[in-house]
Amino acid sequence: MNTYRRLSIVVMIVFITLLIFTGCGGAEYVEDEMSYKTASSGNLRMASAESIAAPGSEPIQNLLLEDNRKKILTATIELEVPDLNETENAVKSLVADFSGWIDNSSLYENYLSITIRVPAESLDAFLQMTGELGEVQSRSISADDVTDYYFDTETRLETLRILQERYTEYLKTAENMEDIISIERELNNVISEIESMERTIRRLDGQISYSTVYFYGELPPEEQVSGELPSIVEGLKKLVYGFITLIYYIGLGLLYAVIFGVPIILVLGLIYLVGWGRIGLVRKFFKLLSRKKTGNRKSDG
Repeated sequence: MNTYRRLSIVVMIVFITLLIFTGCGGAEYVEDEMSYKTASSGNLRMASAESIAAPGSEPIQNLLLEDNRKKILTATIELEVPDLNETENAVKSLVADFSGWIDNSSLYENYLSITIRVPAESLDAFLQMTGELGEVQSRSISADDVTDYYFDTETRLETLRILQERYTEYLKTAENMEDIISIERELNNVISEIESMERTIRRLDGQISYSTVYFYGELPPEEQVSGELPSIVEGLKKLVYGFITLIYYIGLGLLYAVIFGVPIILVLGLIYLVGWGRIGLVRKFFKLLSRKKTGNRKSDG
């Protein structure tokens, strides 16, 4: 009876494992990248995007308010503004009024760049009010339709939760250590898949609920700051400074040559004098050695 029960548990584990891989293996879950793939479609459906490239154009088409669809909206707006600091403060005030937040803001000499998150249902109104801060140069909005991926992930998540409950029940009735280890391993795999899918759902909910807006503000061409012309006096000062620096390093090099070069030359001269010069110890040694070899040859002969 125990053998039959153990065998039935093993068969059930294998069946559930196959069910997990066949049911959940068709989708890829990417946490950090905007990549959505499903087993049925393979590719995302991109909603139509309207781009407005001139000021005074018609309002942006609403891509969000569609029943039973899940969309991630992204907008870009470029303005020509009279003052960058005032524009930055005005954008921050608008973001606060729309209950959004700023991901990052960069202020440069001639332009301003801000990445903004605002509620998706207020995106159109936010863009319209932002466009009043200056002269609109370009404006665009696009939507990624993730409806199929979103609901497919929810379905797989529910399936995994059911499997988690079953594994938990099997674990309570397991009678030997081998079955317990096997069931716990499969249960941990299911829990890991559940946590991954829950993170995916939370990430999608955040991206769907809050749209991303890339705001760029630029000064008019006539007000952009350009580099100042170089001063003649400053140029002469730099020239004189460079000449003095060159003389300094030349003098410093000669000083080093005297301090370190003269002793080295003296030491080398002394070595030559003792070894090969007037004293010639090395020269005399080799001459003596040569005489001994010559005398040995004569004695041998």
